[in-house]
Amino acid sequence: MEIDKTDEGYLTRLVEAPDGAGSARFILPLSEQDLDQLWSTVERRRELDPSEQRRIARMMGERLFGALFAGEVGAAYRNSMRSAYQSRTSLCVRLDLSQAPRLSHLPWEFLFDSQTNEFLTLSVHTPLVRHLDLMHQVEAIPVQPPLRVLAVVAEPDTYARFDGQRKWYDLVDSIDSLAREKRLLVEKLAKPSLFELQRRLRQDKFHVLHFIGHGIDNPLTEDGQLVFEDEIRRGRTVSGLHLGTLLRDHYPLRLAILQSCDDFADGIRHNPFAQVAQNMVLRQVPAAIALPQSLAREETMHFLHALYGGLAGYRPIAAAVTDARNALYRFNQGIEWGLPLLYSRAPNGYLFDDGSLVRPAAVTTQREPSLWERVMQMGRNRPDPPRDQ
Repeated sequence: MEIDKTDEGYLTRLVEAPDGAGSARFILPLSEQDLDQLWSTVERRRELDPSEQRRIARMMGERLFGALFAGEVGAAYRNSMRSAYQSRTSLCVRLDLSQAPRLSHLPWEFLFDSQTNEFLTLSVHTPLVRHLDLMHQVEAIPVQPPLRVLAVVAEPDTYARFDGQRKWYDLVDSIDSLAREKRLLVEKLAKPSLFELQRRLRQDKFHVLHFIGHGIDNPLTEDGQLVFEDEIRRGRTVSGLHLGTLLRDHYPLRLAILQSCDDFADGIRHNPFAQVAQNMVLRQVPAAIALPQSLAREETMHFLHALYGGLAGYRPIAAAVTDARNALYRFNQGIEWGLPLLYSRAPNGYLFDDGSLVRPAAVTTQREPSLWERVMQMGRNRPDPPRDQ
């Protein structure tokens, strides 16, 4: 589904649905004060009771759901949900906001369906993707285990320290069981510079890039920047468009995970990690996951363990992120599970193929026989004349 900006306002339109079609007006259900309340809750989440955090998230998500799934769109959603349930499969909600960029800062990850009494992004039946519908669609690439991850931990001397070595150890501990089973391998980039990243990508195949560090908002370009290091450990900023252009030439790399070590109280609007993730996908990186706010150590480890477990199991990226959200929710039933953002341009969500994916059989069309072939066929079908006795 996509939201378009028209002369009369916003319009939600179904691009593809299993059962139903239609469009409906989208009326913005949240004011700036509502959004301030939500992001204030995120900022003070360690002080608030988890039940109060869930109440605020549900209130915002319920309003957003009612506005998105209005009229014909809502009817088609219910019909499609019934069809998916009867088929024992899930219904992925791919939301394209490229024609309405001013709506991208809304907290779509908190969509709440009051009929089923659940958040969409916490259910494996209704995963949500911030979808970018580009001309060149991406398909899953054949990859035999292990999946290979290249980690960049950038902690320049000219920025606030955040104990990057500890975060590296936490990442290793999160995937320890997967590494023992040889399903996933992670390597730390020796020097977290852009030059070293380019050099290492030319040497080997990597499937996932995992960045840990600082980000900077650039209000003039509306493109966030990640902070790498230069040769003498000073900060060097790299935009999402620049980084995406670099990574798209490394064909095996299907996913970027951007982990913030900063706290941003302004939600998504001016968050560099959200901006970088979106612009990387616009530069044809198949998928990107942004962790825009710094999470507690245990929360981060629970999220990454479930996320990489899904990736190593060759699950669709939306399903892997849903597993990771639920791991966060089980650990701390507050609001943290709704903070990660998933951007993707993969139509079916599969990034990797271990050989088990069922690909559609090639369709063969019957060629129309030529006039000469039809005449010859008529001659072959003509009965032989009777013989003289």
